[in-house]
Amino acid sequence: TSSAASHKLTLWGYNRLGTTANRIRELLLRMNIGLETMSDLLLDHKTSDGDSFAEVTCRWLNQARQEWEPWIPIETECQAGQGLVDANGVFRSNRSDAMACDWCPEGWQSVEYHDTAGSSYTCEH
Repeated sequence: TSSAASHKLTLWGYNRLGTTANRIRELLLRMNIGLETMSDLLLDHKTSDGDSFAEVTCRWLNQARQEWEPWIPIETECQAGQGLVDANGVFRSNRSDAMACDWCPEGWQSVEYHDTAGSSYTCEH
């Protein structure tokens, strides 16, 4: 008889992830690993000379950048309550002048903004 090592798959959740770590939430929502890719990863692990799952995953990440790179939200994908800011933290009205997102100050309004890169938010006084 032979016994295979077991690996527990778990479900992780946090009901405020969207407001406390929106970029992580967006990454998780975009992640999509198909059955064929998963089978390839498991086969790679099984046929490798003792490589760990971490080593197999790292190898896949290095070889399949075109698959996972679209999962990563861009820095200027702001969420409601935030707005586009430049490198100095000054609020901007469009993405072309912006580098990141920051929370709108009290008394300001977060307004949805659309452009060719998708949707985001700006802070308006």
